[in-house]
Amino acid sequence: MAEEITEIHSLAEACGADPYLLWAAQGFAPGVRAWSVQGAVAVASPRVCARDRVVLSGEPEGAAQLAALALEEMGSGFRPQGDATLVRAVLARLPWLRLVEEFGWMQTRAVPGDAASGAEWIPRTGWAEVAELLARANPSSYAQVGMDGVSRWAGSRTAGALAAVAADAWSSAAVGFIAGVGAAPALRGRGFGRQVCARVASDLLATRPLAALLVDADNAAAIALYRGLGFEWRSVASCQARRT
Repeated sequence: MAEEITEIHSLAEACGADPYLLWAAQGFAPGVRAWSVQGAVAVASPRVCARDRVVLSGEPEGAAQLAALALEEMGSGFRPQGDATLVRAVLARLPWLRLVEEFGWMQTRAVPGDAASGAEWIPRTGWAEVAELLARANPSSYAQVGMDGVSRWAGSRTAGALAAVAADAWSSAAVGFIAGVGAAPALRGRGFGRQVCARVASDLLATRPLAALLVDADNAAAIALYRGLGFEWRSVASCQARRT
């Protein structure tokens, strides 16, 4: 029988301090639940990075059991996810789930010291400008101005105009999280995205052991940017209940 986990230190011990699960727990914010069974752990987190997520780790048999439990307890709209190899193993055991997407969890413990120059945190009075740029640069961004969990925005400028933005969003005590990255289409490839991502990552790392983000597997330009800042790639995937 699965054992429910209710404290962050117990979760860290159960999952081997896996940063993906510690981030999903959000310090056990309201609505977050976690369980362990048979060498596996699951964290169900509502609306973290704009998705209802169930992040899995550990042995496939236990992970499949926990995925089923989490969807029963939290609702079929939650998406089980984790390392891509684990998700495939869960899918083999739960044929009523289907693969949704494969993407990347990227993390770093250090950003080049000179990389963050040229970007600044934007006061709330300037967030309308952030929203306008994001609508052009990355309209499908999970992080949007005014959204719950999105704490602050940084930007880089050229000739006074906002060139790129990125947010400190859904960060936890264990993991600083970056989202809402976007660069003005006419200014891409000129280093503004690197500046703003480095500023956010550097400041997050000042108070946390690591910074992380999620990125689409087919976004080669973004992956190259993050790798250039020292972020390491981890292949992850998500699935969801099949519609009947």
